[in-house]
Amino acid sequence: MNKEQKKRQIDAWNAANGDKKLRMDYALSSESVVLDVGAFRGDWTQQIVDRYDCWVYAFEPIHEFFDNVVSRFSKNKKVKVFNLALLDKTGFSVIYRSGKSGDGSSLFREGEEEHIKIKDIEEIFIEQNINYIDLMKLNVEGAEYSILDRLIQTNRVKNIGNIQVQFHDFIKEDILKREKLREILKKSHTETYCFPFVWENWKLI
Repeated sequence: MNKEQKKRQIDAWNAANGDKKLRMDYALSSESVVLDVGAFRGDWTQQIVDRYDCWVYAFEPIHEFFDNVVSRFSKNKKVKVFNLALLDKTGFSVIYRSGKSGDGSSLFREGEEEHIKIKDIEEIFIEQNINYIDLMKLNVEGAEYSILDRLIQTNRVKNIGNIQVQFHDFIKEDILKREKLREILKKSHTETYCFPFVWENWKLI
């Protein structure tokens, strides 16, 4: 996707009021389970909690942002925050912080290095005794491809009510990888909105 195509998608997203409407409008309740994968400063989690009072598992690998999210939700026992990057394996890695804000931090791009813990998403299901996720948000700067592959491999994808994902276009063969994942997702989910390489959502059939 070139810059002009990307700009058109972003403009269309903004025109649809995507951040305030599409990313927030879900059939959730106070008993719903939500995963915020790539929590950053916790803004999305805050909006979801304010609106639905649901249970949230938030994952943020950057230590500075993790500490901020922990502090932000310290009085809310329904929000659990993990200093981890979810992936398809467990171990340690290096993440590269991009810019002063760090909002483009990625395992796949150059920048200021920070050593982080990574964890197989399958282990989270097991360790936290999670059987069903009502909504999972993925904004993980390129790691979404591996995470979705792992969820499909383990069949956990069929236990997720909604998958809200931002695919990133700086990964090798990103267009092919995205299309492959979309074709597989169609077997268990239906697309409810799609702004390519901005945000899209898949709802369990």
